Amino acid sequence: MAVTVYKNAFFSYDSVDLSDHVVSLEVPYDIEKLDSTAMGSDTKHSEPGLFDHPVKVTLLQDFAASKVDQTIGTDAATVPPSKVTCIIRPDSGAAAATNPSYTFTAWCSSYQPLKGSVGELQQVDIELAISSGDITRAEA
Repeated sequence: MAVTVYKNAFFSYDSVDLSDHVVSLEVPYDIEKLDSTAMGSDTKHSEPGLFDHPVKVTLLQDFAASKVDQTIGTDAATVPPSKVTCIIRPDSGAAAATNPSYTFTAWCSSYQPLKGSVGELQQVDIELAISSGDITRAEA
């Protein structure tokens, strides 16, 4: 059984590589659970609904040019926010069967530019909402 140690993930936001700032990444494949229980049933029943992919990323905050705040914060502070292409891979190497690439178009639905306590590294949590299409998984 092959296992993976998550230590060198790739994250690109609108063609800006922010991989060296990544603390954590989540790419969920959640499906809405629709209640289909009818009267007279003793067991709850459900049907699958639509996919919901609230992609979550935690980054080390950086206010320098072309870094976290300038790249993502500028979009998050604009109404409506820009819809951008994002790419995530488990490792920064090229996409492969053992390093699948997840590509999607999204907008930043949540951004915390300032977070932390005295003496801590400043981190920023973002949530990306899929704006069109689906998450595309590729191995090459």
